[in-house]
Amino acid sequence: MNISKQKIIFIIIMVFLFGSLSLIASGCCAPINILTGNIPRGSNSDYDFDITVNPDKQISLDDYRFPEKRSFDMGFTPFPYDFTIEAVEFTFANINHHSDMVVHHFDNGIPWEEALNDSKMARNIMYDLNDRISRTGADKDIYLAVTPLSTYRDQLAGYWGESENMDLPDEWKDKSFSDPEIIKAYLNYCIFMIDKFEPKYFAYGIEVNMLGKHDPVVFKDYLVLVESTYASLKSSYPDLPLFLTIQLETFNNDFENQKEIIESLLPYTDFIAISSYPFGNFTDPDDIPDEWFSRLYAMAPDKPVAIAETAFLAEDLSLDIFDGYIAEGNQKYQVRYLDLLFSEMADIDCRFITWFVIRDYDQLWIAMEEQGVDNIFKSWRDTGLIDEQGNPRLALGYWDKWLSLPE
Repeated sequence: MNISKQKIIFIIIMVFLFGSLSLIASGCCAPINILTGNIPRGSNSDYDFDITVNPDKQISLDDYRFPEKRSFDMGFTPFPYDFTIEAVEFTFANINHHSDMVVHHFDNGIPWEEALNDSKMARNIMYDLNDRISRTGADKDIYLAVTPLSTYRDQLAGYWGESENMDLPDEWKDKSFSDPEIIKAYLNYCIFMIDKFEPKYFAYGIEVNMLGKHDPVVFKDYLVLVESTYASLKSSYPDLPLFLTIQLETFNNDFENQKEIIESLLPYTDFIAISSYPFGNFTDPDDIPDEWFSRLYAMAPDKPVAIAETAFLAEDLSLDIFDGYIAEGNQKYQVRYLDLLFSEMADIDCRFITWFVIRDYDQLWIAMEEQGVDNIFKSWRDTGLIDEQGNPRLALGYWDKWLSLPE
């Protein structure tokens, strides 16, 4: 497959940020229904036990206590560890094996023109959606997340057309979140995605409180979109949990300003859905304050809680952009974070927990680094429950123990 250097850089970044499958496999042969039509869930899911990883039975979990049952679903995103179809197949095989929920997380722009006019989506979009669905186990629930925000949560999302996060078409560049055409297009897109994936849970905004931090004026326009979208979707899908996800580090590190932002969002979210990567604040999970999670969900004690995305380091992290700053990480820290998280979630009305990456992406990072990708994208490289060699970590055994508990 002959691909330009510029396209390789773009694909690597897209894979890192969004776990998109269409660009990885676009050069491969595929059934015509995956390319253009609909396909049943699980019709291409691979339960090949030769590529599934199981916990090391020699590692003891005697230091940890487990309840008799659990009340929440457990899932991963299909984020691949390398730029290969083998990595995609390995990832789906293992998330189907180690979860009861698959997370499809779209942070890659919106097909604004097509959504506004209810017209046919681009061929590569349909490939991505159908390929994901075909690889998602038929017995798995789906958590689907989409967003009208940009990658950095500071403005309107880009255009998803022939590729992801393209520049907006000229006629869309000056539109605000409260523009009637933006509201209509985004609602149509949400309806299209819900009908396509038939999710158990649906987030219609990702880490939305960050926009309030970046631009309070634009955030007021965003609330107009949120109010309209929530009301319309709730009318059409009254039994589907609809929610916005909250970035917890942003909330806790700027609590006084964020409190008002969260209060303005509460009427439009069924869950308190949390995104948190606390290793940026705390090397040792024992240092995480007791109220780290509860300060947020205590603002709406009547609403269920969900962990929309999280992870913790299993190896040391060094970032050049922070003058060689090293965050310590190891397997014990990782499993202790899981224990802290699961123990707290077991005591409240928590509906699901998402661990973002199942396997370390060292192989993908080599290609990213060679192409000069920003060092910050290395941050989550070593947060998998499976290491870069495909070996299980202690945390995988802990995770599977919870997964084995009856609901």
